Amino acid sequence: MQIDEELMGQFKPIAKELGLTQEQAQKLVDIQANSVKQASAASEQIWNDTITQWETAAKNDKEYG
Repeated sequence: MQIDEELMGQFKPIAKELGLTQEQAQKLVDIQANSVKQASAASEQIWNDTITQWETAAKNDKEYG
């Protein structure tokens, strides 16, 4: 996964202000990364389901299919 430098630039000063250790900050970054991965996977699944529905509808269409 690539790091979003802009987002990381916003995060670092806040983590420093809160006095987070590198380990504590990394735990938060890991949570966010997992959240993004899950959202991406869910979005991909929805897209694949939509394509499958379009394909089925096209095949079952009396004029087109």
